[in-house]
Amino acid sequence: MSPAIASSPSTSRRTPEPSATTSFNVTDTPWTIGAGGSSYGHRTVTQHLQLRLRQELQNHHVDRVTPLKPDATQTAAIQSFLRKTSLYDDEKHRWRDIPAAVQNERELYDPQAAIFRTILQHFEIKDRRFMLTWNNKVKHAPHVDEQLSTSPDYSVVGRGPLINGDDPFPSSSTELPDEWANYDLLTTVGDAKKDVSCSPFKDGIQLSVYARQCFIQQHNREFVPAYIITEKNFRYYRFDRCGMMSTVEVNYHEDPITFVHLFRLICSDDAPSIGYNPTLYFKNKGKQRTRFYKSTLRRVLDNIPADLLPPNAVPVEIPVDVEDGLGVVKDRRLWVTEELEIRVHNKPLHFRRGLRGRGGVYWAGEHATLGKVIVKQSYRPSGRVPEWKYLLAAVGVKGVGQMLAFDTRAWRVSESRGPGGTGDGTKFHDREWSSIVLRRYGDSIDHFKDQRQILTTFRDAIKGHQNLWDKDILHRDVSISNILMGDEDAEDGWKGVIIDLDMAISLNRQSSNVGVDFRTGTRAYQSLHVLNSYGYKLPDPNAQTVPPDSQRLMHDYLDDLESFYWCLCWICFTYDGPGQPNRSATLAKWENHDPETAYDAKFKHLAVSFNKDDVKPWFRRFVPLLQNLHDFCLENFNGRQALVKKKKAHTRDVSVMRKDSKERYDFVLHAIQTTIDDLEAGAAFLGSDDEDDVDVGGGELPSLSVELLKPQRALPYSNSSGTKRKSQEELDESPTKKNRGPARPSSLRHSGESHDA
Repeated sequence: MSPAIASSPSTSRRTPEPSATTSFNVTDTPWTIGAGGSSYGHRTVTQHLQLRLRQELQNHHVDRVTPLKPDATQTAAIQSFLRKTSLYDDEKHRWRDIPAAVQNERELYDPQAAIFRTILQHFEIKDRRFMLTWNNKVKHAPHVDEQLSTSPDYSVVGRGPLINGDDPFPSSSTELPDEWANYDLLTTVGDAKKDVSCSPFKDGIQLSVYARQCFIQQHNREFVPAYIITEKNFRYYRFDRCGMMSTVEVNYHEDPITFVHLFRLICSDDAPSIGYNPTLYFKNKGKQRTRFYKSTLRRVLDNIPADLLPPNAVPVEIPVDVEDGLGVVKDRRLWVTEELEIRVHNKPLHFRRGLRGRGGVYWAGEHATLGKVIVKQSYRPSGRVPEWKYLLAAVGVKGVGQMLAFDTRAWRVSESRGPGGTGDGTKFHDREWSSIVLRRYGDSIDHFKDQRQILTTFRDAIKGHQNLWDKDILHRDVSISNILMGDEDAEDGWKGVIIDLDMAISLNRQSSNVGVDFRTGTRAYQSLHVLNSYGYKLPDPNAQTVPPDSQRLMHDYLDDLESFYWCLCWICFTYDGPGQPNRSATLAKWENHDPETAYDAKFKHLAVSFNKDDVKPWFRRFVPLLQNLHDFCLENFNGRQALVKKKKAHTRDVSVMRKDSKERYDFVLHAIQTTIDDLEAGAAFLGSDDEDDVDVGGGELPSLSVELLKPQRALPYSNSSGTKRKSQEELDESPTKKNRGPARPSSLRHSGESHDA
């Protein structure tokens, strides 16, 4: 329950997930401006981060929520406390040491801290301790692009299985040492303000910086409670994956009962009631602390003799859902619903750094029966087809992460916000928690060990993407974090794996005409056409189709193939070698939260000949491949842009895409395989002025199967929607690329420069 509106501090219970026959209303998921972005985060300072959070939350702030009053029993307990404490003057209806007027908010710190500590002690909230942290620099988790520390005025830290295991507090009479002021342990944060300078939204943005860091470092938070307190009023805030909620202000002098009740709730010993996900917890074994995931899962039964099968083992058959387009999803394997406990690592493999949104977290884990696994937890938009449906349809599909189990339950963010917490619905869009268990493969592609591993991973992940496409499923969120290396001894086809079908859609669904949308995907790797959609007057995110007269292109498999190109560029422009990131300034704009900035940066990359100087020396053998893929993406952009200019974007529908997809995939896969073959032959590409003559492609770039899509040399520089761009230098001509000869293994010379891995 939301502490601000709950009537009691009891644990929120989870509700069962709708049955497998439930019909889901499909919606497009918007990628909104956020403080998360790519897996690499954003280089920023506090002021910049606040700006980003303001943009992220301005349309997702439900304010002036009325907190419920405590019930009779709670009221009586609080009245007894107020009579006993010397801090409150019942006759004057004031907290005695709080000044009526303040020149500086620091005048409030000590008297307010005394109130907070007294409440915790009186009500015996033993697993929470209050700390005055206005003068502490509480460090954020180290990150390649973000080195920050912040100082909440007030912090409540916690202990317990969901927070830090069994590690105890020091004696209650002892002030906690500064190291306890750690975002790993913060349960609740607050700031003091002068009443005259309060602004509910602006203050909330300041608090959101702290809340975001709690999400980043704790990984099992459903929401983070926070507050602003002045010399007169108290206001509760809640941050969750749907945005920000704040209550009306409570005059804590005149209404001390509501104030004390609220503070008790947001500091409760019951960790789930203050936003901790109970499926993830710690166990202490001696001095070692181990994390576990425990939930009710539907688990696949593989290779189990019939006489050993549990009686509740059943095949999975999801009936036809006209809207999701998946048809009857059948899995001949048997599944059993049971409670499983999986040991996971203390820190996740990967997580999204944003506050609002999917909040995806991936945990490496081990289980006696399932073996090595990945546990994924995320918040999908309510109404979106759950990922496990797509994964059931992808059973046995090479190059696609295989699901071993999925959580049979889900709960919505709205359920814990309580009455009034969603406002009138205009600034709240519900999300549902979900969890799946996948077979564990290798690390993400950026953890490569050698050049061949990079290429085989890309090859098989792209082939996996094609295999999904052939089953009428489009991924739509290709990123470095979603491309995993296979096991070391994996056979061809499994040396690379594409995961994360959160954004996937079925091409057979009732409304399959889903347009490009800059809000969908991971910014750094989005295609030009996806980014360029910022210029369209996008319809409501819930709109099911692209109007024919909008000239808004459909999201295409070509957009995803282009995303693979940007992923490969990102690696080749960033790494001096395995485990040696040294990011180029060129890439900062690719992941800029502003889609126009990202579009312009990528446009300029494609609009001129491929610049081999962008490639790190360790990757110079990849230059011919990158040149070929650069030209491939250029041709695709030009061809589709021609349709937009001639107002025939709507003619490139799914049936047209299917006609040209095979040769396009084959071209990319052949280019990669040729490079692999050359590496294995010991060829070195660099050190010669003739490197552009090397052929790693599949011959002439194939034309898209629409008559209008003829290769063009000029890369159009105009907004496809017709709206005017910000003025900047225009690039008149695109590169004139050399004609590639027929497909053949390259004849390559060694250079004088060593490029040994």
